[in-house]
Amino acid sequence: MDWTKTFEILKMGPRIWFVVFTTATVLLLSPARFLDTLALATILQGHRSWLGVEWIVSSATLVTHVLASADIPLRRKVVWLFVHRRRLHARLNDLTPAEQAFLRKYLKENTRTLEATLGNGVVAGLARERIIVRPSSVSSDCTEFAFNIEPWPWSHLRKHPELVGLP
Repeated sequence: MDWTKTFEILKMGPRIWFVVFTTATVLLLSPARFLDTLALATILQGHRSWLGVEWIVSSATLVTHVLASADIPLRRKVVWLFVHRRRLHARLNDLTPAEQAFLRKYLKENTRTLEATLGNGVVAGLARERIIVRPSSVSSDCTEFAFNIEPWPWSHLRKHPELVGLP
């Protein structure tokens, strides 16, 4: 038996594997009367075990394709959780006095939204590092915009208020 041809069959796309899976499922689960109508009952008697193998291989291949396509969003989430989150927490441990003063207002006022001008360099830096975000491009008085603190720094700073100079 030439195994290279067997491995070439496994490289078929998910559409073909779906057809194989669906066909094998219908043939394996159909009642004998339906198979007699299609004149497939006698043919399937000797090949039912191979049809079972085809069903197992095709279902495993389809599950693998689904998991592989879900891999990219999952990988992004895992990278964010383990790499960026650690870096961002380290960034919160190294705030400048001006950044501490701005973030301290969130904790003192117990709010997730503050207003600030776009020209404020501290605000722009915190927004660039995704510690705060501007949820709307609409200004309250043409100069000040709302800035929300992201959930992860909000919870981290509430656990560690000393990072912004609070007791």
